[in-house]
Amino acid sequence: MSFSPNKTCLDIIALLFVTELGPKSIVALVEKTSESEEIFHLSEKRFSEIIEKKPALCRAVRTIRTSREYLEEIAYIEREGIRCVCYRDPGYPASLRNIYGMPPILFYRGNLFARDTESVAIVGSRRCSLYGSRIAEKLAFGLAEEGVTVISGMARGIDSAAHRGALKAGGRTIAVIGSGFRNMYPTGSEKLAQAISKNGAVVTEFVSGIRPVRTNFPRRNRIISGLAGVVVVAEAARKSGAMITADLALEQGKEVMAVPGPVDAYTSGGVNYLIQNGAKLVTGAEDILEELNLSGRSPVRGSHDRIRSAAGGTEKEKKVLAILNDENTVHVDRILEHLEVSSGVLSEILLKMELNGLIRRLAGGRYVSDRLVKSK
Repeated sequence: MSFSPNKTCLDIIALLFVTELGPKSIVALVEKTSESEEIFHLSEKRFSEIIEKKPALCRAVRTIRTSREYLEEIAYIEREGIRCVCYRDPGYPASLRNIYGMPPILFYRGNLFARDTESVAIVGSRRCSLYGSRIAEKLAFGLAEEGVTVISGMARGIDSAAHRGALKAGGRTIAVIGSGFRNMYPTGSEKLAQAISKNGAVVTEFVSGIRPVRTNFPRRNRIISGLAGVVVVAEAARKSGAMITADLALEQGKEVMAVPGPVDAYTSGGVNYLIQNGAKLVTGAEDILEELNLSGRSPVRGSHDRIRSAAGGTEKEKKVLAILNDENTVHVDRILEHLEVSSGVLSEILLKMELNGLIRRLAGGRYVSDRLVKSK
């Protein structure tokens, strides 16, 4: 796929490599110049007037487009077919233009559509319970069936369960990540990212070499809540990234909903607190659809057929199910011992089975048959 960004996109990408410039400063520079090319020729005085930065930063901006890092970035995204859209482009998500610290540019794999405005973010704990994972997946499935785009952060736990649920329904899902495309997080999420890109998009505001450091995730969370029409917290402790997302959603004027959890569970402290303080309680996808005024729509065609078509499975899938049906949970290494395949091939088999609703991935690289989960 060819990469053909406009001039403003190219100039914004260059500015991202000046680490002292944040989103607000970059937008201010673009807005206060007649065209983005002018930014790289500003006098030190005019530069300081626009963003109140030291003159030395102006000198760094002037030379950034000839830096090795910038030139390598352009070559990388062209080679990998990564798309970009800046805040001035028609394809930029309109809802993000209204948030604090609007990202000046988004990099993505997949497609962003106007209909993604009908969307719900499902977020929650990385170390979630089996209950939380099951509910997040079920909610996402029900929403995706109705044509709603499911948004999350592709982290382990609730986020991944939400993406899987949407994919199982044959619907759209968007993952917002807190790193660049060279450093996908979490480790081992590449196959899920590929599946999401085929049925939605994987999105980031970071250039490709940025690592998933702690400070990136609150920034990522403002995009998750900004893209969504409603934010649903499926399971979360009082102090967690999901609660930060809920706070950001409230600041952005979005509705926050929550799934109630056991009162003695640590990972239910956040959701129960939200409900106590006015968040709408969620018992099923219908509650969320009513909030979006989408209740009663016809489901997406083919979603149930997709699940049923996976029932037979390949010989390798049948072997996996046989192993899982013999025990409650099985580590991936044990499955690998019984199948004569490489670890890479096994990862593809397990991901496909997850997406088809046959198995579930648990913490610590363990798997369980979906049949056993539903029987509990």
